[in-house]
Parts: sequence; structure tokens; C-alpha cells
Amino acid sequence: MSGATKVIPDAEIIQKQIQDAVFGSIHKMVEHQLTSIYDDRNPLIRCIKNAIEQNADKIQTLMADSIQSALDSAVLNAQVKEEVNRRLAKILISKMEGEIEKRANELRADSAFRARLTIAITDVVKGIKP
Repeated sequence: MSGATKVIPDAEIIQKQIQDAVFGSIHKMVEHQLTSIYDDRNPLIRCIKNAIEQNADKIQTLMADSIQSALDSAVLNAQVKEEVNRRLAKILISKMEGEIEKRANELRADSAFRARLTIAITDVVKGIKP
């Protein structure tokens, strides 16, 4: 009984592997044809063009629905906001880097500031000691 049970999952696994191999081969062939010379003499390209033309309205509706769904997605909105904020911060930091360095050099050159900083550091160190 257990031998028969084992055959079915193995058969399903083999069938799945065959199916994956067939789909993978088809995918590779289509990808190769699409990335090869784009030429109307290529029969696959002609077939794809015809299929796209015949289904243009459906494809446009599908794309519009997909885009609308993506724009309505809270996850996508959060990701876009996060990415915009990250890039904006990166730009601002790169623009401010020279300005920060300039101000730091000015403060280093100011003897009164250096004296106040030394006193502040001394006070912090004294406050840390037991």
C-alpha cells in the first residue's frame, strides 16, 4: 500500500519536472526569437505582432488594470515613498557634504569655539567619572 502511495507523488514530481522543462524550453525559444534580429521575416515575430494587434484592446485594458491596481496598492505606495525619500536624502547629503566640511573648518579655525568645546568636553568627562 505504501509503495502505491509513493508512486503517485513521484509521478507527480516527474510530471511537474517535465512540464517545467517544456515551459522552460518554450520560454528560452521565445526569448531567443525576441532577442534575435527583429525582422518581419522571422515567423515568430510576425505571429506575435499579429496576436498583439488582434488583442490590442484586451492588452491595453489588462495593462491599465494592472497599473491601476499597482497605484492603488498601499505596499507599492509605501515602497515608492521610501525610495523617493532615500534618493532625496542621498542627493541632499551629497549636496551638503561640501557645506558641512566648510562649516567644520570654520569652527576649527575659531579659537573661541575650540575653547568652549574643550570646556564642554571636560565637563562631560568630569560628569562621567564616579
